[in-house]
Amino acid sequence: MRTWAKSSLYLAVGLVVVGFGLIFLAWNGAASKDFIQGQFPYVLSGGVTGLAFILCGLTLAATQSFRRDILTLQDRLEELLGGGAPVHGGGSTQPTLTAVPDDGNLFVATAAAYHLSSCRTVQGRSGLELLSADDVASRDLPPCRVCNPVARTASA
Repeated sequence: MRTWAKSSLYLAVGLVVVGFGLIFLAWNGAASKDFIQGQFPYVLSGGVTGLAFILCGLTLAATQSFRRDILTLQDRLEELLGGGAPVHGGGSTQPTLTAVPDDGNLFVATAAAYHLSSCRTVQGRSGLELLSADDVASRDLPPCRVCNPVARTASA
């Protein structure tokens, strides 16, 4: 991701520089004409194209900045939620959840809730803990809103 970010930044700066170059060439060409009909083609071809290059470069730079900020925010949220190592910052040191029999006796606990092992929100995540129905009740964890394991713990 770092290489792509640098190349995007270089491309954005290049587009802005080319845009200003085109505007300069258009101004230089238009300045040599003393009538509007002679200046107008320079303004259209060089000036508008230069502005388009500048806007494309600035848009690319802003988009790359937003992407970097989103990845940083995701890494920090993952750390705060207790998921172990950041998702984008490197590999996780904790094992990920593998197939657990969904017999209603075992639940998967995160820092915020408990889930069925088949819940899509815990698939592939690391740092998860398997709990029995009694452990869930003793920890007073809320049920997941996606898989809704409440009915299974009521019978336990």
